[in-house]
Amino acid sequence: MGLVEKGRRCRKPCQTDADCRGALKRCRCDDDCGMSCFNPKAECPPLEGIPDGRVIYRGRIRKYKSRAQYVCNQGYILRGEAFRTCRSDKKWSGTVPQCTTSNFCDSLPCLNGATCHADGRCQCREGFYGTRCENVYRCPPLSDLNNGNIQYIGLRSSHREYGSRVAVNCNAGFEPSRNVVLTCLGMGQWSGELPSCTVQRCNELRKLPNGRIDYQGTLSERLNVGQRANVICNPGYQTDTEELICESGGWSPSSSPTCNLYRCNKLRNPSNGRIVYQGTLLGRLNIGQRAHVRCNPGYQTDTEVLICDPSGWSPSSSPTCNPLPCFFQVSKIKEGVAVRGYDRKSLPETFPSGSTITMECANSTHDFFGENQLNCVRGLWDHDPGNSSCHAPCTPLQTPANGRFEFLDYASNSINRWKWGSRIKLFCNPGYKPSNRSDIVCQDGWSSEATCEARPCLLYGSDLPVGINFVGFELEYYDEREFEVGASVQLECDDQSEELAEKFDRTITCLPGMFWTADFSNYYCVASQNGNHISNILLKIIGGALS
Repeated sequence: MGLVEKGRRCRKPCQTDADCRGALKRCRCDDDCGMSCFNPKAECPPLEGIPDGRVIYRGRIRKYKSRAQYVCNQGYILRGEAFRTCRSDKKWSGTVPQCTTSNFCDSLPCLNGATCHADGRCQCREGFYGTRCENVYRCPPLSDLNNGNIQYIGLRSSHREYGSRVAVNCNAGFEPSRNVVLTCLGMGQWSGELPSCTVQRCNELRKLPNGRIDYQGTLSERLNVGQRANVICNPGYQTDTEELICESGGWSPSSSPTCNLYRCNKLRNPSNGRIVYQGTLLGRLNIGQRAHVRCNPGYQTDTEVLICDPSGWSPSSSPTCNPLPCFFQVSKIKEGVAVRGYDRKSLPETFPSGSTITMECANSTHDFFGENQLNCVRGLWDHDPGNSSCHAPCTPLQTPANGRFEFLDYASNSINRWKWGSRIKLFCNPGYKPSNRSDIVCQDGWSSEATCEARPCLLYGSDLPVGINFVGFELEYYDEREFEVGASVQLECDDQSEELAEKFDRTITCLPGMFWTADFSNYYCVASQNGNHISNILLKIIGGALS
């Protein structure tokens, strides 16, 4: 995006049109903004005309990528960009140019920021000279510096040109006589004299109560930069600054060392813990005082109590808080789960913080469920080992007769679909239903039988035409009964002087798919041909009826 025009805001990035919101927006390449969402048919507003010139639109349109050209009237010159382009944000690129009259300064301009007058004369800025102000004043070379060197700070090709600056860098043990920076002035003269480098010295250290200062080196040199001095304390006293060094800024680390009554140093808080002192604030570092190490939760220390003695804090002046180990209980592991590299008898009781163990199935044919990588983090496992389990896969099922399966898990993986926990939906063909449940789950064996059985046939009292009855039972108009496949019913005419038409079979049987061998609604009765009559038949269930 570093090439995007200043002030321009790129539209939403995208890969396809589906990434864009709005019916008119499309995903298109938008120059330096890359693939972006915008309306390629949106128009930019008309540009205002410019004095002494005009705007011409290419193709007389102002849509995305259209260009507008600025043209000046005769006798005027265009200053700025002649073309501007309609962008995706419905704004024109670039800025508005100007139409100006040409003059001598345009054809032969002045240099280095000089002012051009109407007569063509250039008025130079300070530090420059020449007809077009093309030359720059230079200062004379500076002499070499004893015990130091000159540092030029100028930004021009020559360090001595107008505006360049000079600083003095003295060698170790020396310092500038004056802290000044020289500047090359407008007429080629330095702003002052170059300072010199003189020997650096420290002040004499004051007398030390309860001790003394021992200088190293000769009497004339002992205060020079680089010289050392030792702090010697009287018996029973100590100092935090046993050796001092004379540096450019004075004695280091202190120009006022002290000898204090002996005390233990203040302990540094260990990482992941803190120090708790006994005693008062003033006396807590005295000999015989105690300090306790308190570690944060998840950490422990081997040195809970420290004692201040003449040798310092004992048993350690640098106690540590280390991460707690993780305990591993074999009894929590479920049957069939193992730890790689160990058997149940060789598993250690603890693992150091930062350890990683791998859980797996003892039987390689079983599938592992849960987190198999366990990490010990400050006394705690990041996952509970007891949540992992191993299970044998289920026996692959054959497609049931008169039905089909829909695999709810691992639909595209013919191997994993038999894993423990996988779910299968049983769909039976029309006229059939699941023998047990339609939702089948692998749980150390399939949760139910995966078969389809034929649905029973249904009889409704409303199916029977007027004047015809069932043999063997009565069925009211709004009642219904179920019949197993193979069961049969018989029909009879209600009027004893009538009989079923000869083309009808009096026995109708339930077929698979909830179909009967004949349509009850088509039956009707006719007058008996031989004067005989059919007794009032009761419904005979040959195959058996379902209550």
